[in-house]
Order: sequence, then structure tokens, then C-alpha cells
Amino acid sequence: MRRDRAFAAWHKKLQNAWTEAVKSDAYRNARAKVIGKKQNWSRKEQDRLDKIDQKFLPPINYGDKLNQILLKFDLDPENRSHKDWIRNYLFFGERNFTRPSYKLRVVTGKDGRPELWVRFFGHTSVADLPMREIREIQKFLPDYKGKNRRKDKRVAKRNKEVVDEYFRLKKSPRLTSYDRSEKGNSIANKIIAKIGKKYPELTSGLVKVVIAKNKNKEKHKEQI
Repeated sequence: MRRDRAFAAWHKKLQNAWTEAVKSDAYRNARAKVIGKKQNWSRKEQDRLDKIDQKFLPPINYGDKLNQILLKFDLDPENRSHKDWIRNYLFFGERNFTRPSYKLRVVTGKDGRPELWVRFFGHTSVADLPMREIREIQKFLPDYKGKNRRKDKRVAKRNKEVVDEYFRLKKSPRLTSYDRSEKGNSIANKIIAKIGKKYPELTSGLVKVVIAKNKNKEKHKEQI
């Protein structure tokens, strides 16, 4: 979890650097020399603009490079464990390929209600299980016994901040093709980078559960 936060913080720093570069006079002047104030331009002009982007902007779409590396060695880019290892190798210097010890999923049961599934592997031990994260996710399940014992104002405030940040990010024009290819994981990491210090119990799995459980309620409030 600490590593995920470090990566999310780095990703946020990269995006801020990209935003500053886009706003710079050098970048704007270089583009203006090619297209002036035109709203539409030719393929040849677009090629020149792409070269300007490569010169002035940081490579924020690095996710495409990860996919190219995997494909070069006949590995499936959709295989999450392979992609995570390549990412950890490049950003954290990890040399050993470690198999996942478990998998957590929130699924819809036959009765239409959410269920938490924990997948064990042959090499899984009890010590591998993230019990803190499992207990936090349990609180969102409809048959959780402690659900109505008391209202935790801190948790309610945390969940609202998570969902508010989710809607802010969804509206942001800065979401990249890599963000979209990562589905909910990239946005979850961004949220953790923003408010993770305030709520250290947040994990990408918990963030996604909070969003799935609360986003429709908050969206309905916005429409009233």
C-alpha cells in the first residue's frame, strides 16, 4: 500500500509538471508558429505539433510504453500481475517477480446485492490477507451486523471526500489514455495521493467500493 501511494504521488507530480509545461510561454509560442489561432489543421501540421509535445511535455502516456514492453516479450498487457511487475521494475527497481498472494473482488450476488470475494492461491497464507482492508469493505455489505450500531461521522466525511474527488477527476480533461486503460485503478490512486495522508486506511480496493456505493447518491443530490 505504501508503494501504491508513492507511485500515486509521483503520478500526481508528473501531471502537475505536464500542466505547467502546457501553460508555458515557450510551448504556446512553438504551437502558435505552426497553427497560429486556427481551430483546425492538417495532418502535416499535427505531426509538427506532436514533435513539439515530445520536446516540451513530459511523457504522461507512459502506460503505452508499458504495453509495448509486454508485447515485445509476448506477454499479455491485460494480465495485471505482469503489468504491475513491469511498473514496479521500472519505477521501484524490483527485480523478483512476485505472485499475488490473494485477490479481493466485490461482485453482485444472485440476489442482486454486493458480495465480497476473496480468492486464495495454493501459496496463500493467513498472514498475507489484508484484514484491515477486508473489514473496511465489509462495512459496505448489506448484511454487515455492525452497520447500524452507530454513525461514524469521520467515515461519512471520508466517503464524501472520496466521491467528490472522483467526480472532480472524471470531469478533468487531464485524464489520459493510460488512466482509461487502467479503469478504476488510476483514479483510485489519484484519490489516495490527494487525501491518503488524512485517511491512511484508504486502499485502491476500498476507494472503489466507496465510489460504487455512494456515487449515485451524490449525483442525485447534484441534480436536485
